[in-house]
Order: sequence, then C-alpha cells, then structure tokens
Amino acid sequence: MEANGQSYTKSYSGSIPANGKATVTFDDDVVPNGEYSASITGFKNINDGDFFDTDLSNDKVDLSGLGFQSKAFEYNKFGFNGGMDAHIGRNIQENENYTLVTSGGHTGGCVRYSIHGSWNVAGLPGELLIGEADFENISDPEISYYYAYSDGSQGGTAPEIVVKVSEDCGATFTEVDKITCESTGEPSNPQNFYVPALQDYEHHTVSLADYENKSVIISVSGIPGTTGNAMYIDEIEVGSSSKIASTSTTELLGLSVYPNPASDEVTVNLADHSNAVVTLTDINGKLILTQEALGGNTVLNIRDLTNGIYVLQLSSEIGFKTVKINVAH
Repeated sequence: MEANGQSYTKSYSGSIPANGKATVTFDDDVVPNGEYSASITGFKNINDGDFFDTDLSNDKVDLSGLGFQSKAFEYNKFGFNGGMDAHIGRNIQENENYTLVTSGGHTGGCVRYSIHGSWNVAGLPGELLIGEADFENISDPEISYYYAYSDGSQGGTAPEIVVKVSEDCGATFTEVDKITCESTGEPSNPQNFYVPALQDYEHHTVSLADYENKSVIISVSGIPGTTGNAMYIDEIEVGSSSKIASTSTTELLGLSVYPNPASDEVTVNLADHSNAVVTLTDINGKLILTQEALGGNTVLNIRDLTNGIYVLQLSSEIGFKTVKINVAH
C-alpha cells in the first residue's frame, strides 16, 4: 500500500482456496492524520514467486479519506499556509468548490469558497473537519476563526458559517453556532476573485464550554448563499480560550532550514529553541509528514521524496513560519 507517497508492505502466509478471502491488517499509524489518498496493490511474490497472477485488473484499489488521531491535540492553530495542516481535512460530498490558496489569507494562505451562482453551490456546505480535540484537561474550550466575504455587486444572499461538534467520531454532529457573513470588501476587478487584505478579515469566536472534559471532532462549514464573489476562512484555532487569546499570529524569526536545495535530509533550527511542530506538504497541499521539533530542532528524512518544491511550515506557541524547500536528488 502507498499512503500519501509513503509505501507500506504486509505479507500473508497461508492457503486461500479459489474464490476465497483473506484479511491483511495494516498498523493504525499507516493512515496519515487529516486528508489522505492511498493506493492498495496486491498479489505479489505468490508462492515465493512460483505462481504469477494472470488477471491484474482486480489487483489494485484507490481510495481517499480523512484520518483522525484519538486525542490528537489540546491546542492547535490551522493556518493553511501552503497546504492542509495535520488533523484537518475537507468533506467535499456536497460542495467541491472550495480550495486552498497560497495568498489572500489573514496571514499567508487560506481556504477560498467560490460562491458565484454559476457554481450551483447555493446552500451546499463545504466542511472543514478538525480532530480529535482533547478537552479533558481544559475548562474553557473554544474555537475561533477569521473570515472575509464579498458579494461583488451580485446581489445575492450572504453565505453562512456553521460550527458543529461530534462526540462519536463523526457519526453525528450537533450545531453549536451559525453566523451570516457580513461583506468585508469588494474585488478590484468584478471579473476576478475578491482578494481580501489583512484588515478586511473579521474574527469570530465560539465557546465550546458544553464539551469540557470531552474529546470531540469539530466541523466548520462555509455555506454559500444564492450568489456572490468569494468567501475565505483562515486561522482556525481550537483549545483553551485563554490560550487562544494569548497566542501570537506573527511570523517567527530566527528560523534556519538547510541545506536548500536538499537531497537526503533537511535540518530545522529555531533560534529561541522553543518546542514546535513541523509540517511538510507538496506544492498542491498534500500532507507529506508532521514531526515535532523539540527545543526548536529536528532533522527531516527526505530521501524517498520525488524531486520538486515542497512547503515546510513550523508552528510554535509564539507564531509560525513557512519556507519552500527544493528536493533535488
């Protein structure tokens, strides 16, 4: 199996009769946190290579989904700066027309919703699923986010943003908050997407006090109105309200990432030696790895990555920093 570019192999030993079945179980950590895509290929080296499968048409299956780690975090900020962060993914069953963009966010990248009537998405939620948030030791859980929206002189009803919470791993959700977005600006060219400035963004917070001492999955849905130009969601924070209020959104200084270009390893060093988390995505936002940088230091193994440009984001309690790295073997 290959999951998000990483290969995993499992062997089965035993006899399988004609039209029979066997089960091969992979370890839990094979499935990445957040969005993933996987390709499962079977039937190799049968009978130590003495037998060859003559029908390859049923040997492969491709799948994708969202992986959530139990009690993954007590606090996290999702900045969408160059890619989808770990522990968050999109549910596009109803609405596919929202995507990551690398600019126009409150800081850096963000999620953009296409809401013009021509997209035929009025009333269809585009969900961001987050989890699993661990509130067992938090007395004041909260979620906050930034949004920007422009009708673009289209005259349609405004979009809504809905927050829901699940206590049963996403089987059911309870709505805890809904707002109708207020216009925050106009596009410079009506034929183009509205690109909000930093000061355009509105900040909204939602108390999750009813979920104190629980572990939950959270849904943040952008729901287009009848028409408009574009809507943006950025910098979703989940955790203690006091923690969210005190966390800086400024860009980190004193970050060294070397060598760049790199072929085998990349060293990450933060000057203030604070603990941080490193997230590496490809240029399209697909998550490659998430790794802790204890004391602000870690080394990433990139030997198995294909050549190309990747986006490295380092996040700490102080702030964040995004760097592009060039992998060239």
